[in-house]
Amino acid sequence: FVLALSRRLDEIRLDGIVETVPTFRSLMVHYDPLVIPAAALVARIVELMEGLRIVEHGGREWRLPVCYDAELAPDLGDVAARTGLTPSQVVERHCAVSYHVYMLGFMPGLAYMGDVPAELMLARRETPRLRIPAGSLGIGMAMSCIFPGESPCGLHLIGRSPVALWRQAN
Repeated sequence: FVLALSRRLDEIRLDGIVETVPTFRSLMVHYDPLVIPAAALVARIVELMEGLRIVEHGGREWRLPVCYDAELAPDLGDVAARTGLTPSQVVERHCAVSYHVYMLGFMPGLAYMGDVPAELMLARRETPRLRIPAGSLGIGMAMSCIFPGESPCGLHLIGRSPVALWRQAN
C-alpha cells in the first residue's frame, strides 16, 4: 500500500510535494508548507488513499548467492529449533521466496527484504551482536537482510553472501 501511494503521489505531481520516501510501513512526504498547507495535503492524501488500487509493478530481479554452512550461519540451528524445522528446511523455505526490497536504510546498501515465509518469522534476538561480518544474512520478524558491511545486528544470522552490496565511490 505504501509503495502504491508513493507512486500515485509521484504520478499526480501535486504542487508543494518535494519528495516521497517510502519505507516498510510508512510514507514520508516532504512538502513545502508555503505552497500547500498541511491540512490540505492531508485531505488530498486521504482522498487518494480511498480510491487507491494496489498493482504489482515488476522491477529488477537480483539473484544473490548465499552460503548456509553452519560456520557462516551461527543462528541457523537455533532458528531451526525454534521453528520446529530442520536446518535444511529453514534453508529451503528461505530460498523458495522471491523477496521484495521494501526500503534501503540503517546503512548504505542495506536492503530490507520481505516477506520471509510465515514459519520463519521470529522476533529479533534478545541480545544483538555488536559486530557481524559483511555479507551476513539475517532474518527477523518479516524481514530478511544481507548486511553490506560490518555492523551491529539483532537479527538471526542464517547465512552469508560473498557479493559486495556496497562500494564507496572514489
